[in-house]
Amino acid sequence: MLAERPDQARAVGDEAGHQQPVDARLHDPAQLLRVDRRGPDGGEPIRQVRAQGGLGLEESGVRARPERLVGRRLVALLHATDRVGEVAGHVLALQREPEHVVGVGRELHPDLFDAGGHVVGDVRAHECPHIDDNEATMTATERLARFVHDLDARALDATVREHATLCVLDALGIALAGMSEPCARAALSVARAGAGPAEATVVVHGDQLGAPAAALVNGAAGFAHNFTDTTLTCILHAGPVVVPAALAAGEAAAASGAEVLAAVVAGYEVMTRVGNAINAGAARMAHQKKGFHPTATCGVFGATAAAARLFRLTVDQTVQALGVAGSLAGGLSISLRDGSDVWRAHPGFAAQNGLLAARLAAAGLTGPAGVLDDPRGFCAAFTDGRFDAGALTRDLGARMLILDSAFKLHNVAHVWALPLDALGVMRRKHGFTHADVAEVIVTFPETWTTIMDERSRDPDWAPRTYSQATNDMRYCVAVGLRDGRVHVEQFDDAHLADPEIRDLARRMTQRPEPSLNHLWETTDKAPTDVEVVLRSGARHRMHVDYPRGAPQNPATRAELEAKFDAVAAPALPAPARTRVVELVRKLDAVPCIAGLAASLVRDGRGG
Repeated sequence: MLAERPDQARAVGDEAGHQQPVDARLHDPAQLLRVDRRGPDGGEPIRQVRAQGGLGLEESGVRARPERLVGRRLVALLHATDRVGEVAGHVLALQREPEHVVGVGRELHPDLFDAGGHVVGDVRAHECPHIDDNEATMTATERLARFVHDLDARALDATVREHATLCVLDALGIALAGMSEPCARAALSVARAGAGPAEATVVVHGDQLGAPAAALVNGAAGFAHNFTDTTLTCILHAGPVVVPAALAAGEAAAASGAEVLAAVVAGYEVMTRVGNAINAGAARMAHQKKGFHPTATCGVFGATAAAARLFRLTVDQTVQALGVAGSLAGGLSISLRDGSDVWRAHPGFAAQNGLLAARLAAAGLTGPAGVLDDPRGFCAAFTDGRFDAGALTRDLGARMLILDSAFKLHNVAHVWALPLDALGVMRRKHGFTHADVAEVIVTFPETWTTIMDERSRDPDWAPRTYSQATNDMRYCVAVGLRDGRVHVEQFDDAHLADPEIRDLARRMTQRPEPSLNHLWETTDKAPTDVEVVLRSGARHRMHVDYPRGAPQNPATRAELEAKFDAVAAPALPAPARTRVVELVRKLDAVPCIAGLAASLVRDGRGG
């Protein structure tokens, strides 16, 4: 616990009516209230409340949790009681919802209490004006922790709830489709060997594992296909990290659908803000160039935020959890380029580590409150020196950043969705087929080559693995031109070895353009020029800035539900897929998330 700074002292009356500065008792660590707590939520009945100097609290019917940081002072909140507790003459009264302090000092609000010390009247009307976090003295981590803790699930805007349910549905569809892929099979094999308590469900198979293990497996499956949502401002994929983390933590905590949905919103917010700090603007994709995979490195903070909320960590414990998460952050981008598969498991690592960080903090492990913005913190350590620490908290809460996530309608690295969108428009307009095409010229920001295999510069080179192909512009555009779509099946062995696709890929010309980097780095645009040269000599051109599914060019709910149905078809029968769609559509009304988890199992135990 941290004492209040002397310059934040304020006077409250003691029992005799004399004015005493709060810091006279609380600035001295020896006088701080200490609460012995047991269990994960820190809110069990008080067994003992003590401090040197005789501070005491009536035990009868009172519960406590160290809940709120005021500047640098920890205030113990009482909840689940309407009685007043007295601590060294200072009366703290709290409503039944522990998020709000409603009185500090009996003389401040005498009309709150009857003669017996009970709270009376409109409690909310007497919320104490003195208990406000001093943001000037708080680290970014502390402010984010406060946001995560205080986010009101009932107050979420309808647009945010709608978008969040689509994020959940999209992530679940990819996890269902990806459970048969090597990265998910490996994760499941290892998780089964470790087992643990039966807390959370592995989708498709139905295994009941410890929550961190379930998050690992579902997260690995959730990125087994490159079909996940993307936050294009900072090029990361929050869905396969945050949704598996929230689903596992929510199931372990017996949370409602509304609570899980709010945790998803909080997780996206934190993950996106960390990404915007290190991998956006002038530093857009600089994190990748340095060798990191932002979905992994930033993801652990988003997963921790979601888990901390669902495990009901206090604000201070959430600060500690995020601090611990910084030491669990990692993930290299080399795997996106060399054909290996570990990048597909990165969201699973991040989701698992997020739950681990939250549980370690709940058990008492501390982490640095400056983990993000300290000169020796995450932003400095994981960048080339270019980062925007202000992005961590700028306009926090004004607009939920989950709304920045863009959905994919093509199973490719998101930047290659732009030429595929353009080709689709031009094909419908001009009626040509892949056989009519002599050449397709795609011009894009040179920065995008960061995700490409260096060998792709050779027109005769062909990707031989899923990992190589899904990040290769020439293959993605060629297979999309030939098949008319790019879904999961376009990356099977037959497609990768298809001589017609390989020949068509040789007709794809990629032109990385350094002059477009500035537009990419200073706006929200992804500038792409596509020119199609037909064998007849005709030429068709189109410029695109936003892929279909981006906030500026949104996909419809019907399109995204159709995508879910298509990708989940190999894993679940039609009635089960319909059931999942219905549950997610009304997720904020689902009483317990376990029902949704059960519906994701192949044998139909979910009904």
